[in-house]
Amino acid sequence: MSTAYISEASYAGTPPTDFVEIAVDSGIDTSGWSVMLYQSSGNWLVTYPFTPAVTTISGRDVYVFNITLNEVTAVAIVDDTGAAVQFLSFYDPPVTSVDGPLVGQTPSYAGVTAPEGSSIQSDDGGASYYVQPAQNAGTIPCFAAGTRILTPDGARPVETLAAGDLVTTVEGAVRPIAWVQRRLVGFRETPDAPRPVLIAAHALGPGRPESDLVVSAQHRIVMGGFGQGVPLFTAPVLVPAASLTGLPGVRGMHERRRIEWVHLLFRRHELLVAQGCVAESLFLGPMVVGSVPAWARAHLRATADAGQPVGRDGPIMQPALPLVPVSWARREIDSRRAVIGACSSG
Repeated sequence: MSTAYISEASYAGTPPTDFVEIAVDSGIDTSGWSVMLYQSSGNWLVTYPFTPAVTTISGRDVYVFNITLNEVTAVAIVDDTGAAVQFLSFYDPPVTSVDGPLVGQTPSYAGVTAPEGSSIQSDDGGASYYVQPAQNAGTIPCFAAGTRILTPDGARPVETLAAGDLVTTVEGAVRPIAWVQRRLVGFRETPDAPRPVLIAAHALGPGRPESDLVVSAQHRIVMGGFGQGVPLFTAPVLVPAASLTGLPGVRGMHERRRIEWVHLLFRRHELLVAQGCVAESLFLGPMVVGSVPAWARAHLRATADAGQPVGRDGPIMQPALPLVPVSWARREIDSRRAVIGACSSG
């Protein structure tokens, strides 16, 4: 497995959704490292130096480059000696570099091409890639400590929950927690880490949420169902919280200095009730499955519900609702708000 690789990339050429995410084994000094972009002609386009990692997941530092990739067909990770750690082409056939530091070198094709609004991701150190319809650059979904989660005994602060505790889903089912993780993030120490998203009381509908809710930027929230965002979405979907920041009462919390995140994992992808708001449990997707300890993956494999697909690392989760990326959700919100506004003014 490579010591550094492109773990996710979205490259439709539509800012601000384009990005390259790189995972590097923790402890490796990336000062002097860079990301190089290449065009379909094989010409070297531009070089970006590494910036501080946004987070660390399962022994890997995660770096996110929010850069427009219009007309870019290949990306290289180059270390401080000028050697290519990875040279990856987004399209087939890959084109040999005709100039720049990697002249004469040919990138490897990722094997898949991502449609607009999606990304490619790797779970195996860059050995293979697949299309990820719901982009999740740099983060894994989590609740802020203090968030009250519905349980059979009433709402409980998420940080008091442990593996084996029971939680009540929005449908009224009672599910045991398979795994819990807590981590503290200081934004002074990691200034590029994605900031929390605040969803104010009643911002998504009456009692949705009942009181202010804080989640990570990529934590998916139900819209179009259960009384949440129904005018803006015609069918229930799960959208990243970051896509809702244009709505009244929803904003990024750039003033926060630190936050404690709590992840809740179940045997299946569940819809939980967090302070009256319907939100997802942890979904085992790219850059997430590796953060779950081996014993937890073994437990999930052993207790998977009948008929649920099981892979090497545990159950292959099916999403509780369709997952949509930030770009698609924002377009849908903007278009529906325009229609609603026109109808109300007419």
